Amino acid sequence: MTSLYELAKQVDVLVVFFIIYGLTVSMISSAIVSFIRWCGKKWKAHKEKRKAASKAND
Repeated sequence: MTSLYELAKQVDVLVVFFIIYGLTVSMISSAIVSFIRWCGKKWKAHKEKRKAASKAND
């Protein structure tokens, strides 16, 4: 019975580790994707602003 208890403790630790690891990976990947989208929006706005300024100078 003691070996079964030790096995259950190890499985519990592994499950908790993988849950925390999964949440961490998802948060990091979400932050990276959000940053890339933010950069894309800023670049698109800058490009439109530059395009409007060049039309105004023509």
